[in-house]
Amino acid sequence: MTRPRRRNAGNLATLHEPIRLLRDRDLALVHLHTAGRIGGAVRTAMRLTGRPYVISIHGPRFAGGEFLAADTARRLAGLVDLGRPLGALFGARRVFHDAARVLCFHREERDATAALVGDRAVWMDHGVDRVRFAAGDVDRARARWPELGDAPVVLLVGRLCEQKNQRLAIEAFAVGAPPTARLVLAGAQTDHGYLETVLATARQAGVADRVHILGNLAPSAIPDLFARAALVLAPSLHEAFGLVVLEAWAASRAVVFARRAGLADLADALGPTAPALAGLDVASWAEAIRVRLSSPRQRQVEAAEGAALVARRYSWDRVASRLADIYGEVLAERQGRA
Repeated sequence: MTRPRRRNAGNLATLHEPIRLLRDRDLALVHLHTAGRIGGAVRTAMRLTGRPYVISIHGPRFAGGEFLAADTARRLAGLVDLGRPLGALFGARRVFHDAARVLCFHREERDATAALVGDRAVWMDHGVDRVRFAAGDVDRARARWPELGDAPVVLLVGRLCEQKNQRLAIEAFAVGAPPTARLVLAGAQTDHGYLETVLATARQAGVADRVHILGNLAPSAIPDLFARAALVLAPSLHEAFGLVVLEAWAASRAVVFARRAGLADLADALGPTAPALAGLDVASWAEAIRVRLSSPRQRQVEAAEGAALVARRYSWDRVASRLADIYGEVLAERQGRA
């Protein structure tokens, strides 16, 4: 029962990290990508040495808090959190309050975080390696996954978990895709038992023989998988940003997603032609799949619009430049207080 939790939620405590940071005085700034006990340990070391840190929010935290609370309660049901006293010792609840900047990847999260930390909440874009994802090769994909044959492929890349909502993808695929199409799910199971739920959903929908579960794949395989896909789905219940959408666009693939959390920001960035659905009902998703699989021209247009948006806004160079500016602001503030 502990293994899924460790894969998705860290360990009891990281005692060596604050000790290392206390000893290493050459670091001027630390960038955290997790909170909780690990974040608290880093916070403690940085406060004791008078140095700043910034933290990124990569999931629902202050916006969508109900989703986070319900998801955490579901995953940890029946478990005892033995590390809670350590979290209190390290000030885990103060990690966001004491950060020099809190980086948020969608507008709703930024606004909710700003209510807690003021203008230290910053809205950031993610970036994507356009060259890498554009280099996917159909022939390599066919050789690696011969079981897909020549069928049109509908693809979902993401952890097998409630949040990524593979069940909706299966149910909509069963209704909207032609009988020649295949649905491919790529990603490791991180919710204990969810794979069995997915398999049961496929059987109940009558498409078990057309749903291919590839499990966890090497990063080098993902561009080829995108190249093999006719259509990509992102039916997530919540996304802090929606990086998989950028990856699919960088691979020049059409994507269907819903206007939720970070995905709503991507829809707004794309404009009125964004292929974003209003909700997560099976009927609208099935129709979106049906229309796009029957219209190569529509898929081509949507893919081109997404690729153009990635090129002008979501390059890693642009994101890195913005992040460097934030680091510079934080360090300048520290010098001003010295």
